Amino acid sequence: MRKFLMGSMILAVVAASGCSHISVENSARQNANNADNGVAVKVPVPRFKTVTDVSHNGSEEYSEALHKETGPLHAVAYSPSLGFLAEKQALEVPQKAKVKVGYGSIVQLDSNKELPQPSPILGYEPDYIEASKDYICYVYQSSGIGPNVGELVYAYNIKTGISTKLWSPATGTNEQLMEFQLEGDTLYFGVQSSTGDTVKVEIHQVDLNTMKQKVILISMGSKTDKVVEDFAVSGNLIGLIWTPASHFLPDGGFNASEPYDFTIGPVGGSSKEYIYSGTNANSFDMRASNGLWTWSDKTNGVECYSKSSNQLWNVAKYPSYVATDGVCVWWKAVDTPACGGFDTSTQKNLKLSHINSSFTPIVSNGRIILSMNENSYFWTTAKHD
Repeated sequence: MRKFLMGSMILAVVAASGCSHISVENSARQNANNADNGVAVKVPVPRFKTVTDVSHNGSEEYSEALHKETGPLHAVAYSPSLGFLAEKQALEVPQKAKVKVGYGSIVQLDSNKELPQPSPILGYEPDYIEASKDYICYVYQSSGIGPNVGELVYAYNIKTGISTKLWSPATGTNEQLMEFQLEGDTLYFGVQSSTGDTVKVEIHQVDLNTMKQKVILISMGSKTDKVVEDFAVSGNLIGLIWTPASHFLPDGGFNASEPYDFTIGPVGGSSKEYIYSGTNANSFDMRASNGLWTWSDKTNGVECYSKSSNQLWNVAKYPSYVATDGVCVWWKAVDTPACGGFDTSTQKNLKLSHINSSFTPIVSNGRIILSMNENSYFWTTAKHD
């Protein structure tokens, strides 16, 4: 899950523990408490995949050329129309003794041009930027100084230069964003809220060409009922992570062996295939592309599942931030310098001999961005996308 505002990933590492398969009886109970568009979810028979540990598979050099860039801004996304994009933060430090609060924006790095931001809010800045050929989508959120009106979702039409606000929290609710993904010209985002001990998760789908929006999945439950914790879309399939509803509640407590399940099914459909069941504490990170899903939990590290080959790999033992181009998986450990990549086509770990420090990966429209620090990053072309 990409966490927003105060919901950042907790850095504590939990000691590894074994997988815990849920029973068919438990599966029926949990799915009776969840619905897609108000329709009861069909109950599949859990058939979990065998996990392959890739730590002994050997390694290979990444074959694409690496390009190093330096400057005050570093790329966070790549647009086929505008090139690399960066975030201009709302907080500026022109002098060491003084902090200046301004208006954050998205910057086109080739021209150093700031894209227009309608109704700018002092202290707000774009984040979680996703790009396609014709659109840029992002979350507009507070930097922590100035007003806070909650998270806002915008889409920018590259051809027309028009920005459209797609979502803001409903008045009087505790709604929060819990995932954000642009797939072609379709934006998906998740909204989580709670009333008493009942948790509700909605997954929204927006056709950016028409700006028509609909809720494609509603997941509700309380206490041990499993609700959607995270998701990632690839084509017409959606991967879902399910955790107990108590995970979202203030008084839910800390459970180092909290169970979770990973399923795949049609976008907007009700039938789900169980792929994996494990244990975890706190949040996830998850991405998907070209029929490949990768996610990280705090217990077993980075997992990867290929729909086409029906294989499941344990890529790394560290809880990590993850990215994928549909064949290669990239990861950066949350609380250590460890990082790396894995090529599912050769089933070998990837080496980058010219990079001798830790990086955080972003995959965006055929470009792999390896962020080193605030002033430098590498980028390379994806072998497969």
